[in-house]
Amino acid sequence: ETYLRGFVHACPARWSHWLSVAEFWYNTSTHLAVGRTPFEVLYGFPPRHLGIDVAAAAPVPDLISGLRNVN
Repeated sequence: ETYLRGFVHACPARWSHWLSVAEFWYNTSTHLAVGRTPFEVLYGFPPRHLGIDVAAAAPVPDLISGLRNVN
């Protein structure tokens, strides 16, 4: 919801273009209640991340160390 709110504020006429990205993010993010992603709970294996290296995408050292602690 927060993700979409940011895009609606920036581009009110194009918010619907971001729905699929928001859905992908939600379904591939670990949820604290089950300790897994909704994708993994449904299909039994972790989702592929389309060749995106999360550590390389976050050049801020604090973000990289935070991502390592999550995995």
